[in-house]
Amino acid sequence: MTPVDVPGRRARIDTVLDIVRDHLGMDIAWISEFADGHQVLLATRGELGDTGLGVGSREPLDSAYCSQVLGGLLPPAIPDTRNDPRTRDLPTTTRLQIGSYVGAPLRDRDGSPVGMLCALSTGPKPGLDAGEGRFLQLLAGLLGTDIVRWMAVDGPARERTRARIQRMISTRALDTVFQPVLDLRTGRLSGYEALSRFDPEYGTPGRLFTEAAEVDLGVELELLAVERAFEHAGELPPDCWLSINLAPASVLSPAARDLLLAAPCPRLVVELTEHIEIPDYAPLLERLDELRRHGIRIAVDDAGAGYASLRHILQLRPDVIKIDIAITQNVHADPVRQALTHSLVSFADSIGATLLAEGVEQQAELDTLARIGVELAQGYLIAKPGTLPGPVSFPAVGRLGRRPDIAAVLGRVAGAVSGAVDEESLVRPLLEVAAEVTGMDSTYLAAVDVDAGTIEVRYARNTGRLDVPEGLVRPWEGSLCHRCQVRGTLWSADVPAELGESPLSAAMGLRTFFSVPIISRGGRLVGSLAGAAPDTRFLGESDLLTLRMLAYLIGPGARLLRRSVPLDALLTTGGSGVIPV
Repeated sequence: MTPVDVPGRRARIDTVLDIVRDHLGMDIAWISEFADGHQVLLATRGELGDTGLGVGSREPLDSAYCSQVLGGLLPPAIPDTRNDPRTRDLPTTTRLQIGSYVGAPLRDRDGSPVGMLCALSTGPKPGLDAGEGRFLQLLAGLLGTDIVRWMAVDGPARERTRARIQRMISTRALDTVFQPVLDLRTGRLSGYEALSRFDPEYGTPGRLFTEAAEVDLGVELELLAVERAFEHAGELPPDCWLSINLAPASVLSPAARDLLLAAPCPRLVVELTEHIEIPDYAPLLERLDELRRHGIRIAVDDAGAGYASLRHILQLRPDVIKIDIAITQNVHADPVRQALTHSLVSFADSIGATLLAEGVEQQAELDTLARIGVELAQGYLIAKPGTLPGPVSFPAVGRLGRRPDIAAVLGRVAGAVSGAVDEESLVRPLLEVAAEVTGMDSTYLAAVDVDAGTIEVRYARNTGRLDVPEGLVRPWEGSLCHRCQVRGTLWSADVPAELGESPLSAAMGLRTFFSVPIISRGGRLVGSLAGAAPDTRFLGESDLLTLRMLAYLIGPGARLLRRSVPLDALLTTGGSGVIPV
């Protein structure tokens, strides 16, 4: 029987067979299954004379080359079967007109052979040697899991798989662990994701759920997983939500509806796990709306993993969007990943969704995600999956990124304002706050004289990597502060591409820059609170809000200075300096 095709898998199998034929220069390549003492061809590419070999062909195993290769009686590659004493007198050689052969076993997860990856030609192939045999063995090993899983969806292998999974379901041979989710805004535990674990003899969770779906037991296995997770609902800490994973096919089942609406968890999240195309979203959307009316939130994972995940999100309008682990990993070292994450933050905010990053394993990843504005995170850095109620603290987390603690910021600002006796004693502490909030290497206050066409650095706070000196004057037009104003933006994470190079900024290697205007009581531009870094940094909305607040406090509209001289007058008198950007 021909296996039922799983979308895209048959095309991959055909591609493998074409690679084998082209690389080895053979007439035909096939994948076979061992069933009832026969070798049954499940997929073929090419032709082998008039032998009639094709999909569905059956050959007795005791006379096939394959069984003798498995038994060590024949080598994996035979360049000239008619001149090889081990094969020239075999009936199969004559009957199938085999001139050359190469084959490698396909093995199940327990190592037992379940089929073969083979290639034949009617004529000899002198170039075939042990190296070509090893090539096919390597290819069979790399692709064996995918091929064997494809083989398992019909015939005797399917029945074996179905019986194994059915036995597991009937004995409820499934345990649940719970992975904590950290709220990056508060540093507190927010919720848990329920994850299934099986005895190793059954296989990995991902493989088991896939196999179950392929033998029409996917819904039953997923509902068992939900039931087992709900058994621990009473152990959940107060105010924590629980996330369970279901495929759309499971969500649409009446049994799942009844189970979810009677859930013992007052704060439940259903995470949709399907990774193949959904042909009709209408029934699914109707069911999800019903769940939402009962207070159940919907989550979608793999955000950023490709077009399919984006279409999924656009259709389902989830309450929680999970950033794919491929984006999370090493996000701190990759500007492209940071840019994509920043876009997802903006997108999630625009539809009222919460963004959750999974797979966080490094402190630098957590720092970057928090800075960009991601609200929730889970991963081994925070806590590994375990039993409830889980950790009360997260000792492996050194800090929650550089997201500003607003209360602490306001306290420092209040101290700076109350202790200020002149402009400098106010501005310098606020530049420290701006540096702490944004993580910039340099923050400074620049005075702008639009009439004179100049901008000058009045006060600067620098680290070793950047040195924006207090001193000489630069032309206002063409400065990065002016370019930000012209483009209507407060910051750029790619100065050369978005704001354009200037000789001094290029010399300093600036990559990230922000400039928040300081406006006088009369609405006149009198200065800028600015900052720069030599690498890519992304500023979240909370960062920009804090910077706007600092710029307002520095400006004359706040009337907080303990003197009668307006700040705009102070900013346009005295001093000299240079701004290098």
